[in-house]
Amino acid sequence: MRMMRVSGFGEVFVALDKKSNDLVAIKRVKMVMEDDQIKSESKLLKECQSRYIVRYYDVLRREGKLWVCCC
Repeated sequence: MRMMRVSGFGEVFVALDKKSNDLVAIKRVKMVMEDDQIKSESKLLKECQSRYIVRYYDVLRREGKLWVCCC
């Protein structure tokens, strides 16, 4: 995984999905929501399927930060 750029909203990394061999973006941001809100929003984003928006894969919580994976 390598970092692409740093913004005011977090750091963005590029990683290789070993299963699909696709490059994915992973954004690390400070956690500002409660667990229930994160789960609800994550479920909603996973259901969104459109060729006009970024594809959302998953979100992980680590050390008070959210790692959002999309491509």
